[in-house]
Amino acid sequence: MKFDVNTIAREHEKEFVVFENTTRDVDLLILKGHLLVERFLTSLIESYCFKPEFLEDAKLSFFNKVKLARCLVMHPMPDDSIWDNIECLNRLRNEIVHKWKTDKREKLIRNFLAYREEENEKVDPASIDLSTDEKCAEEVSRSICWLLGQLSILDIVMKFMESQKTYGKQSSGENCN
Repeated sequence: MKFDVNTIAREHEKEFVVFENTTRDVDLLILKGHLLVERFLTSLIESYCFKPEFLEDAKLSFFNKVKLARCLVMHPMPDDSIWDNIECLNRLRNEIVHKWKTDKREKLIRNFLAYREEENEKVDPASIDLSTDEKCAEEVSRSICWLLGQLSILDIVMKFMESQKTYGKQSSGENCN
């Protein structure tokens, strides 16, 4: 597969535009964000598949995709917080889908927001104003966009790295001295 960063970036940008121009309903933002994160996880996993068309047949759950991507993908960051952030989003999504409005909802939202960085600093979730649905939607949207940006970078880097591998091909030795 030929690596073309511009094509991949345009595909990612389309996803971001659709997400950013979506509703201001917090629950719907979480559900759409969860779906987009799942698409990125699938894309990351497919980067390592010789026959990615069979991946869908495996019917992997979101949880399984997170674990599989986490074990396959070399993440260049000093910690695994991106994976923890994705798992936090999954817990939040599950709470909304299975229990809808619960007392745990705001705590789970704050836990999800805690992973976002602004100017290379983690945000303090306790200091974020979630007093109105509009403010909550804005913060959730920003955190999902931040996570999608991280996944976009990871996806591009992994696709580039995989494009540089020469599975089953003999090296010509041109680069050897």
